[in-house]
Amino acid sequence: MAKKQKPKSGTATISFKPGIETLENRTMPDATVLTRQPDYGAQDGFVDILADAKVEVLGSSGDGRFLLLQSKATNLARIDNPGGNPLPQVSAPGQTNIFWLEKLDGAISNIRLVSSYDPPANNNGGFAAGQKGLGVAESVPGQFLNAVISDDGQTIAFLSGANAALFDAQLYEASGFGVDAGGLDAFTWSNVTGRVTLASRAVSGFAMGASGNVANPAVAPDGKVISFVSTFSAQQATGRFAIAASQTALFVE
Repeated sequence: MAKKQKPKSGTATISFKPGIETLENRTMPDATVLTRQPDYGAQDGFVDILADAKVEVLGSSGDGRFLLLQSKATNLARIDNPGGNPLPQVSAPGQTNIFWLEKLDGAISNIRLVSSYDPPANNNGGFAAGQKGLGVAESVPGQFLNAVISDDGQTIAFLSGANAALFDAQLYEASGFGVDAGGLDAFTWSNVTGRVTLASRAVSGFAMGASGNVANPAVAPDGKVISFVSTFSAQQATGRFAIAASQTALFVE
């Protein structure tokens, strides 16, 4: 196995071999992820951002271009703001979030906050889409993963205890917060649409995490199929009562 190269402070280059093993510990110490992000007030139009907390790599695309990161950092992502400076990431202190990172020629070109709030049309909270972190179920590299990335790097599946309606404004506008009564649920994020959707959703429309454990998210290489394990009733989840009742079942979405 090729040895990883420890990133040097003050450089935007990260060297990882493609196809990171899903349970391999690839933790980057504090302040080693450097991104050049737009800032119209800077002399050259960019500002260097150093992570304010350690960053853990949970996985990568098959070609190594896209990485799935986990961190309590509050300054990794910036959100486009037409006509002004990009908006800063907003996260609660100590909150763990996941990020999607794109590399070009070995340098970081883009970081997006995956586990983020999707504001409804009235946007009373005042946050832009993709700006505010909602938190995730933390993974422990080398032991277990609660977030995974597809081989093509365009889809991420993860677990979170945040209300599903906060991740998906369309869900909120259709059903309000009542669709999710609590517990961990499985979600998917698409880089193509930038949206998070509830994967562990029963045929009734309600989130499964309130009535059963949801765990072990997995994603197909092309991101088109998501699976997870749950103790939620398979009969109630699918509406197919011919299915034999079981304590734990594998669901494919």
